[in-house]
Amino acid sequence: MLHERIVLITIQIEDAPRVASAERAEIEALPLGFHRVVIQYGFMQNPNVPVALRFCERLGLDADATFRFSVAERNQSNVLL
Repeated sequence: MLHERIVLITIQIEDAPRVASAERAEIEALPLGFHRVVIQYGFMQNPNVPVALRFCERLGLDADATFRFSVAERNQSNVLL
């Protein structure tokens, strides 16, 4: 049985040293209660997923009512968090 809402999180590390927080997150609603969240950080920044998800709440995503499955991307390789 799946949860009512599932959020797939992708962390992208960009070639720029910093990504402004206003430009950090993108949310896409997918079928069957899935949502895709892409969070971007610069190579000099430390990813902070809980803080980024709180920012996503301002964009309409209820992060407290979700099941989280995270995938991080760095240098073309995927790492499961």
